[in-house]
Amino acid sequence: MCRETLEELIEFVSYYRQAVKTAEIDERFDVLMRSISLSPSEVSESVPEGIELVYEPYTRPFEEEPSLAAATEQPAREPFRFCSGDGNYVLREFPDIATGRPSYFLVGERGIRTDSVEVVIDGIVLITDENGLLDTDSAGLSISKDSRIHVKTETSN
Repeated sequence: MCRETLEELIEFVSYYRQAVKTAEIDERFDVLMRSISLSPSEVSESVPEGIELVYEPYTRPFEEEPSLAAATEQPAREPFRFCSGDGNYVLREFPDIATGRPSYFLVGERGIRTDSVEVVIDGIVLITDENGLLDTDSAGLSISKDSRIHVKTETSN
């Protein structure tokens, strides 16, 4: 990977040196370079990295009230579920029996790590614990079905 990056840099520098020799190309190249932001923080905010999770209801359409195992009363609404397009990751909401507040767990296909995974929710970065639980309370985060969620895996960084 380092070698590929170095080769790309060498190619870029040699292209730039050739462009400097031609005034017309040089002008267009400089205009292009001024319009491109090289700040990593701006890039990460405008283009989220990682696997996008999209809201996916349990039933389509939601025909009846959901029921949860061992629940004493019916929930006020259907719990949230966000899925990746390939089905490898699911972020599921579970109501905490003691507090009534929602808990969110990242679940993965067999063999996929869900512990210590970076999850970006509406621009806020959280890390799952050893069980895949996200601590949304400490971040003061409220998740809705319109939330933008990305899972940053080792391969997407």
